[in-house]
Amino acid sequence: MMTISRSLAATLASVLAIAAAGAQDAKNAPNLTGTVQSVTGTPIAGVEVRIEGSPLTARTDNRGHFAIVKAPTGPQLLMFRLVGYLPTTAETRVPTKDPDPVTMLELPHNLDTVKVVASVNILAGVVVDDKDKPVPGAIVDMLSGANSSTTTDSSGWFTFRSVRDGTVLVRARKLGFSPTTTSLALGDWRGIVIHLEPLDYNLKGTDLENASGLGNNATFVWTETKQRITTRGAHAIIVPREELAPFDDYPLDQAIKRTKTGSTEGADLNAAGGNICVLLNGKNTVGPSTLGNFRTSDVEFVELYPPGTEMSGSAARYLRSSGCRRVQAPSVFSSGVFYAVVWLRT
Repeated sequence: MMTISRSLAATLASVLAIAAAGAQDAKNAPNLTGTVQSVTGTPIAGVEVRIEGSPLTARTDNRGHFAIVKAPTGPQLLMFRLVGYLPTTAETRVPTKDPDPVTMLELPHNLDTVKVVASVNILAGVVVDDKDKPVPGAIVDMLSGANSSTTTDSSGWFTFRSVRDGTVLVRARKLGFSPTTTSLALGDWRGIVIHLEPLDYNLKGTDLENASGLGNNATFVWTETKQRITTRGAHAIIVPREELAPFDDYPLDQAIKRTKTGSTEGADLNAAGGNICVLLNGKNTVGPSTLGNFRTSDVEFVELYPPGTEMSGSAARYLRSSGCRRVQAPSVFSSGVFYAVVWLRT
């Protein structure tokens, strides 16, 4: 029989204890971390971070950092709240590594006494340039059921009141800057930051207007988009960037099926296969294709129209000669062309 010396036995016991402690530390290590900051990049302490549908919460420290242990794996919606700031949300996928900082905006004084009723929200934000400096005089258009427009004040701020729940599209434009469209899912008060990138200073006249999103063509495309979205059928959906972001490593068709909004379209997408008729950025013809050809990380939002749900006719006009085929859609119990309008990130 082999015997073990006392010293060797003590060494083995020590190694096993260290291994057990390491395993316990790994078990208790946070699997969801992040940082909350102001628009200028200053860390915000004391922010409550809550996972929707979970009792787990955390608060940011003096570095604006938060960490949650044993967060539910998979896609999660994070809610951020702090008195004096507009609430915000962020989609993520757990476990996550090095997520982008979440930006919160101080609550404007003119909203301090505003009371909202059920299903009516406030959407406010600030437009900044590439150096995070406010951009006054920017035109901000919002599309959410009805549509509205405003102009940023001297501090770059804008506010929309009485915004209904659901997907919201916000477009910001100013001469000399590349226009930006942001998509988000709104279900409460919300603060957002929109960045505008300066254009080449050599652009002049009509070229500058068009590049800034102020030309006739850009105006026409936005008008068509509003008509298409506001008149869409009951089974048509819009999948915003926030819902797509946790699935950036998936092809677009697979990412859509995993989102909260797009999960209802799985059967229709499978039935259509490679015969989805695609319009790019509201005006460029792609024709019959599969959404799997697009990288989700490149996409801002997607409009999906199963047969018979694109009521405006704008997609059909652009794609009339592109060889689109009729498909059978289980959700609407009919056949026809399945249209998808894919908007790339700018």
